[in-house]
Amino acid sequence: MLVDRYPDFNVYFQSDMELINKNKYHGRPFGGKCWLINKKLEVLSCDFDNPNFSVIKVKYENHALTLAGVWIPYNNGKKKRLLNFRSTISALESLMELNQSEKVILLGDWNCDLSRKRKFDIIFKKFINDNDLVSCTTLFYNQVNYTYMKGNYYLNIDHILVRRSDSNNITDCTIGFDHENLSDHNPVSCFLQSDNLNQAPVDHAYTHKSFHHFDWKNLLFTENFKQNLSIKLTSIIDKIRGTNIEDKSEVCNLLDYIFNDLPKSMLKAARETEKNLGLGKGNYTKRFKNELRSSEIVELNEENKELYDHLKHATNTSPSVKSKIRSNKKRLKHLIRKAQFMSELKNIIKLDRMKHFDRNKFWSIISRFKNKKAKVNKIQSKDLTADKFKSFYAELFSHTDKPNTQEQENIKKEVNEYFNSIQNRKVDFIVTGDDVEKSISSLSRGKSSGSDKLCNEFYIHGICGNLICVLKISIKTSLASISRMCGIRKNMET
Repeated sequence: MLVDRYPDFNVYFQSDMELINKNKYHGRPFGGKCWLINKKLEVLSCDFDNPNFSVIKVKYENHALTLAGVWIPYNNGKKKRLLNFRSTISALESLMELNQSEKVILLGDWNCDLSRKRKFDIIFKKFINDNDLVSCTTLFYNQVNYTYMKGNYYLNIDHILVRRSDSNNITDCTIGFDHENLSDHNPVSCFLQSDNLNQAPVDHAYTHKSFHHFDWKNLLFTENFKQNLSIKLTSIIDKIRGTNIEDKSEVCNLLDYIFNDLPKSMLKAARETEKNLGLGKGNYTKRFKNELRSSEIVELNEENKELYDHLKHATNTSPSVKSKIRSNKKRLKHLIRKAQFMSELKNIIKLDRMKHFDRNKFWSIISRFKNKKAKVNKIQSKDLTADKFKSFYAELFSHTDKPNTQEQENIKKEVNEYFNSIQNRKVDFIVTGDDVEKSISSLSRGKSSGSDKLCNEFYIHGICGNLICVLKISIKTSLASISRMCGIRKNMET
């Protein structure tokens, strides 16, 4: 749902539910940690190891920006909760020390108010002072000066912390006040000064977790996609023209450039085409509203909006108005959960009927549920050289904690000998544009994509002079020079 609702963002999520020990825990059934990262930003790493905060590192203005999303459990007076809080603070201090030369932003629900003098608040203020931090909400005037409200109890317990030396980069920080917000916390937004965020979106194949289905059956979309792709590939064509094919290092750099830039160019072309034609997003919004927004939900939202407007302009706040808003929010939560439950119930009924009438499809859907596991994007090095590829296969069957057997040593020897034998081999193989076009036209449709998130339709509907040229040069140079990686046969006899 998040991916469809926010198409310009990559989603990084890990559930907090432990299915093995599910009977031991009570509370929120869908809790977890989640980041929505704009696709204009390149994600360098993502870490969900700590139970009280998650860390994601993005590339920001050619520098690494570390973001830590924090959730601190409230102080219930127990020693275990206090030790957990101190441990979290210590871990955050270590994080800041490890990233001392980089910008670090700590944000989230701290359950600490700087104006109070309780035990957690005192520790929190000491943490801020000792590390020369500043809460961004204190840098700017806010008409709403609280982030949490319960009855007549108002607190500012959600904070965005930055180093004092980096506070000049913060252009604004506001506490939101939205009548459609069903949470008991108000959102806090912070704005960083940046020139890079005005650039075109950059989709990185290693960070894009979800697969978006483009409407390849729409002729208008496919024609515009082909034209857009041809324009975007001109940068690769210019790179090819400026490369000396006889120079092995230049060929290696060219193949790396094509390997990285071709998937990005194709995804950019498809997304921009879809956006320019107004496809994709509108259909989901309409369907979502029809499924989860009944007439009563819409009426309650409108009523809350009027009540909030009344509060903004009223000189004396009326307790009855606030009570009515709380009552409406409670009713809204109930209605939305009920609508979600009914929607899921319909799917269950369909699945139950499918079990009796179409068992193949039933088990196909069940297998999808089993394969949907929480994944953490650990961005690995993209500098995959031939030596690293050879070393991987040479050590694939080797032990790390005990000596290898003779058979394992023989495998390492065979891999190294094969690599050395083909390293300087010259391949005389002519690839023509007709060969490339024929190969593309023979591709099957409706197949799964690879790790670059490009399905066959990208090539089938994007086939043009520039794409054929790029693929032809890429195949020809990779065959003529073992530059990026070497194919290693499983059986040396074949």
